[in-house]
Amino acid sequence: MITLSHIQHALAPLFDKDVAVTTRQALVNRPVHDIMRWEPATVGPEDPVQKASARMPEHKVSGLPVVNDNHVVGIITESDIFKLIVDA
Repeated sequence: MITLSHIQHALAPLFDKDVAVTTRQALVNRPVHDIMRWEPATVGPEDPVQKASARMPEHKVSGLPVVNDNHVVGIITESDIFKLIVDA
């Protein structure tokens, strides 16, 4: 999984005016697997929403993959939980 914070951290040197053009090109061309989280926190499709809402701040993420039998079947985000609360 790759998050906005992963991308921001990986590309932060782009904003340093002293970084060489070749270094900038190398940063932009980095493969996703270099900056992604290989073992993200997850929830299952039958887990309560409360579990997802507790895991997000615990792992400092705004979304979690929903995994069933080692396959990603969806994603739940802070926005989904917020919508659920508002709709209730």
